[in-house]
Amino acid sequence: MLELKDFSFTPKLNTKPILEGISFQANYGESIALTGASGSGKSTLLQAIAGFIPDLIKGEVKGEVYLDGHPLQKLEPEKRLHKLGYISSQPHYQLSGICSTVREEVAWSLSNLGVNPDEMRIRTEHILQTFNLQNVAERHPQSLSSGQQQRLIIASVLILEPPILLLDEPAAFLDNKARHTLLDYILKSASSQRLIIWASSNLEEAAYF
Repeated sequence: MLELKDFSFTPKLNTKPILEGISFQANYGESIALTGASGSGKSTLLQAIAGFIPDLIKGEVKGEVYLDGHPLQKLEPEKRLHKLGYISSQPHYQLSGICSTVREEVAWSLSNLGVNPDEMRIRTEHILQTFNLQNVAERHPQSLSSGQQQRLIIASVLILEPPILLLDEPAAFLDNKARHTLLDYILKSASSQRLIIWASSNLEEAAYF
């Protein structure tokens, strides 16, 4: 279960909070659309749930984020990685920067977790095919278009099969076919053991949740 209790966040150098007094519970098995206009705080809320605030994004925090009854900030990074999958609206910022090929980028997180090499190869090839990346698998991630990088980041996160999936405008750089492929994949992956939060200003996308 995910829970926010009276959570507020004011970024460093800001005089007013971006998020103020946010409280809610979300349970495994739910698929939730988070909607709102640009600048309304959708991205900031997902970043708070992902644990980036205040470790990476500095500012004043009030209230608490709980994951399965435990304060998120007290959980070890490895436990967060196992539980939370975050997909940014800006894919080039989420690339590792150390992998020389798309295939390595997709498999990198599995390698860090010590997944069996045979299983890693199977899962990597499957996710490359799912998101139509097999033809660019040997290219450098920085050489891809924005849409291809978005699909690469999505594949790199979904290969971990996280029980909580946070998607911040995940279709922003995708064409219509790729967008529907992603929606179909996400909705089919929904289960009683997974919580999905899809943030978007696109009400057509939100209607699926």
